[in-house]
Amino acid sequence: MGSEYIILTDSKGTEVSIGEMSNRLELTIYAPGYGVITSTDDMTPEEMLKGFMEGIKSISYWMSKEDFNRIFSKLEVYPF
Repeated sequence: MGSEYIILTDSKGTEVSIGEMSNRLELTIYAPGYGVITSTDDMTPEEMLKGFMEGIKSISYWMSKEDFNRIFSKLEVYPF
């Protein structure tokens, strides 16, 4: 049995979620009325984090260093 974590939902109900099964992760984008738009293959946590880090690096281009540091100073590790 796995778990699913919704990480983003926009105003139209489109969801970006991470699914987990036996320490393998899958990123899925789902839109109401369409179903699953896209889904990755299963990835290790390290592979998923590497992808997110590349995305964060790209997004940071449009942010000041102060804003970036303010936002990421609140980053937390998921409690076990």
